[in-house]
Amino acid sequence: MSVRPGYLAGPGDRRSIFNTLDCAPGWTKTVAFGTDTYYTSPCQRVRVANAVESFYGAWTISYAEDPLGVPDWITTFDRNIPNEIVAAFTKLLVDGLHNNFADYLGGGRHYSGVSPAPLTARHRWEPVHGSRPFRRCPSPAGRRAFRGGPGS
Repeated sequence: MSVRPGYLAGPGDRRSIFNTLDCAPGWTKTVAFGTDTYYTSPCQRVRVANAVESFYGAWTISYAEDPLGVPDWITTFDRNIPNEIVAAFTKLLVDGLHNNFADYLGGGRHYSGVSPAPLTARHRWEPVHGSRPFRRCPSPAGRRAFRGGPGS
């Protein structure tokens, strides 16, 4: 069943996000300030923060090629993003980290060839001129955006 517009569906259940991270082998969990939860991957390259009282009040995830290095990328899911999306992202992150996501890249056993670019283009999300190699594509209303790497 699909609810339209999507924001009327509500945020969904956060337990699946926590379950994925709590059950991930070797990941550490820290609770601070009574409500904020932080996870670190065993290789120290991935950090996941659920800072409930922050301005955005949601999830921030970062990845660094070198342990404890400057992040190569950071993504934030604010409180308006359905928890099912965050859960899918964290599941792929946990499952793919051990082999540097090779199973999800071209030729990998989980590679689908699907990216958000064709879907968002059908709904009039246009890349910002000059934003390569990581294209920034804002929504028509300008309230959301995604960045895609080369080929996305």
